[in-house]
Amino acid sequence: MMRSLFLAVIFAATVAHAVEVDWQAIKTKRGDTLPDFSFVGYRQGDHKLPSSKSRDASVVIPASKSTSDDQTSAIQDALDEVAAAGGGVVELAAGRHYLAGDASIVIGTKTWLRGVDQAKTILVVKGTPRTVFAVGVPGVKATAGVSSNITASYVPIGASTVAVSDASVFTVNQTVFVQRPASAAWVNVAV
Repeated sequence: MMRSLFLAVIFAATVAHAVEVDWQAIKTKRGDTLPDFSFVGYRQGDHKLPSSKSRDASVVIPASKSTSDDQTSAIQDALDEVAAAGGGVVELAAGRHYLAGDASIVIGTKTWLRGVDQAKTILVVKGTPRTVFAVGVPGVKATAGVSSNITASYVPIGASTVAVSDASVFTVNQTVFVQRPASAAWVNVAV
């Protein structure tokens, strides 16, 4: 009885002291804000991610035979073939799959790439730092137009503006992509 009364008092005190928090106003000393992830997800989070588990694999790619293998082309060829046939599933068998070089693998419309299990299908990425997987139309790549280096040594999370070395190369209402190469040195920087 005493324990129930104690818990009821704690609960009542907690409810009485509830405060509304403006999450957009919270900032760190460096200016970082909480990112808004409400739109993140398949079709901006409005639709459930379609499952490939109920579909049989159209093509199964066996695991690499050695660490010197590069399965990038084999995976891309299988994805292209399945997309051209109207879509389907390319499955990576259990084991290690080595991806080397500098090419991205493009997953086309109505096409899935899956492993047999998170712990059983392992991708080992080697070679040039790159976007390993992209979704879109095979053979169509984004082209870079003008560019200008960011001059700040630190850009806070949630920043809506950045200082660049030459803003004159941009035009009003132009779509701009901010890109940061994920080098080993950058990944290992202590925050």
